[in-house]
Amino acid sequence: MIDIPSLSNQLDKTIQSLCKEFASLRTGQASVDLVDELMVDSYGVPTPMKHVAAISVPEPRMVLISPWDGSMTAPIEKAILQATHLGINPVVDQKGIRLIIPPLTEERRKVLAKEASQKAEKFKVEVRQVRDEVRSDLKEQLKNKEISEDEQKYDLEEIDKLTKEYTQKIEEILSEKQAEIMKV
Repeated sequence: MIDIPSLSNQLDKTIQSLCKEFASLRTGQASVDLVDELMVDSYGVPTPMKHVAAISVPEPRMVLISPWDGSMTAPIEKAILQATHLGINPVVDQKGIRLIIPPLTEERRKVLAKEASQKAEKFKVEVRQVRDEVRSDLKEQLKNKEISEDEQKYDLEEIDKLTKEYTQKIEEILSEKQAEIMKV
């Protein structure tokens, strides 16, 4: 028998990972998620940005990064410049580091929508891999006479329902993200 709640929990984590991946996509709107996990060289140790600075969104197209230690300004600026997925030049002033998010061009929107689609497909594959693992476990259990054929059939139907449900969730999240990306 399969543990449906445990399996659902595992698939929920996959959905959460997808949402986190999508949050880091630059959509023309300012978001803390653009830089909070960016690694900064903090006294020789790679450290996430959120551990060395306060990150806020004072305006819809601006991210403000306020280092807790003034000596961290240069390493933060360097990390932002090295982050090729951002494509933003930081503006350093007395308040901290500002990132002005430029509006996306139509071409860039299409590229981002395609990138979002590829990320979603990666997570759909992950869901299907979980399904395949459970199926092989069920076959093994049937072979070892741990479950009956009826139990196997029931469990296979349940895992197929879950797979379909979570694949549909991924599609819905993708549609929302693509709409957000394409919105001018």
